Order: sequence, then structure tokens, then C-alpha cells
Amino acid sequence: MNSQAIDIFEKARPRLFGLAYRLLGTVDDAEDAVQDCYVKWINQDLETLDNPDGWLTTTCTHLCLDTLKSARKSRTDYVGPWLPEPLHTTTDQTPESEAVRSSSLTTAFLLLLERLNPKERAAYLLHVIFGTPHKEIAITLGVSEAASRKLVSRAKSLISQDIQRFDPPMELQKTLLKAFFSAVKTGNLETLTTILADDVEFTSDGGGKVPASRRVLVGLDTLFHTIKVILQSNWSVKEPRFTEINASAGLELLEDGKVVTSITIGLNADEKINRIYVVRNPDKLNAKSTYPAP
Repeated sequence: MNSQAIDIFEKARPRLFGLAYRLLGTVDDAEDAVQDCYVKWINQDLETLDNPDGWLTTTCTHLCLDTLKSARKSRTDYVGPWLPEPLHTTTDQTPESEAVRSSSLTTAFLLLLERLNPKERAAYLLHVIFGTPHKEIAITLGVSEAASRKLVSRAKSLISQDIQRFDPPMELQKTLLKAFFSAVKTGNLETLTTILADDVEFTSDGGGKVPASRRVLVGLDTLFHTIKVILQSNWSVKEPRFTEINASAGLELLEDGKVVTSITIGLNADEKINRIYVVRNPDKLNAKSTYPAP
């Protein structure tokens, strides 16, 4: 393959990975889809392609849709709540124009996408997040332009009312996450009352491989009980490392230098924590790569 073809692919790689990760929810599956796309790409004759970027997008999307077919069954059989794999990101240099794309990496947003069928998810991401025209989406998904518009419209109706409209600054997220961790360690329920929403939801993903709640915990009283009985003693002996996860403030808990827990939060318009996402499934932790918010 000539250098021009390699340059085209490498320029497209971050976008392809970003699309694949949002579609699949795991880093390994997204990287596999991009690599498989590359393998197909190196066997193409550039001279026959009018729109190389379109070809790459279509190929990567098809690979992801094939993976989703099997993934949806495994999600059905999953033990306890399923959360996307934590993605280490860097958004310090993300321009304002990319803010919407970065916000679509949050755990809360990725969970909303789970409500959509594969074609709805692909159409929504391609059009709303990546700005792909319906004409190109129609080619990618093998549907008419009218059908593409319907897919996006249906997807919007299913998730738009629950999209977090309050986009808190990263510093505020960090401040509240640090306060939450400190209060859990010390069992300071008074502080927790001031930073947690009354309807706070606590979701923990252990995948059946490590202890974790098998249902979403809702409400302060329920969470207080969990903090006093389980989290306080467990978290207080772990080494904390604050980082950026899924374009949000994140916290990792380490044991013997290995990440055993990943934590992100969501905030409501009152600047209180209303969502807590805890990933404990070891298969989803200790990814070595860090990505610019793609």
C-alpha cells in the first residue's frame, strides 16, 4: 500500500475509533473494528474510490453492526447492570466546536444509546454526532435517504428527552467527585447529603466476576446503607487516582498498582450528583491507551 493510502487511513483513524467505540461500548471491540477496517482498506484500489472517507466509514460501520448482533445477546445474558468500558480521554485541547462530540462519550450518553437498535444508533451517531449527510448515511446503511431521516428522527425521540442538558465544567465535576470520595471514606453522611441529589442512582458493573450490586440503587437512604456497609471499608483501603474518563472527571481505585474500580458521576441542574457509575468488571479495567476525545 502506498504512503498516500496509509496517510488517508491514519487521518481517519481517530474518527473511526470514535464511531466504533460509541457503537460498541468497549475499547477492545472498537480497536478490533478499526483494525479489521484497515485490513480491508489495504486491499482496495484507491483509483476506484470516489470517496475514500465514505468507504472507510461504511466499512467500519458494517463491521460494528456485525459485532453488535452478537453483543446484544451477550448483554441480555450479562450478570447485573452493564456499563460501557471506561475510556481514558484527554479533552484539554478539545475546541468548543467539538463540545457536543465530547459530551457524547459520557457514560450517561452511551447508556442512552443502548435504547436504540443498531441501525438507529448508527444513523444517529453518523448524523448528529459526526455530521454525516443523510445521502451518505443511506449508502452506508443500505437504506433510502427518507429511511435515514426516519431512523435519526426515531432515535432522537427515544433519547432526546433524557439527554443531560446541564453540561457541568470539568472543574466542578472534579470538585464534587473528590468530595464524594472523601465523604465515602470517612462515612460523612452530612457532606453526602449536601452533594447528592435525593433521587441519586448508583450503578455498579461487576459482570458477575467480582462483587457488585445486581440492580441499580436509587435514593439517598439506599445509597447511605451501601456506603456504610460496603463502600466505606472497601474504598478507604484503596489508592485513589483522579483522571479523565469518557470526557468526564473520573476516579480510579488501585490495589497493588492495579485498577480495581473506575468511577464517574453525572450532575443535575442543581449541581448535585444524581448518577454514580462504578465499573468493577476486571475485563473492562486497566486499558493502557489514552485517547483525545474522538
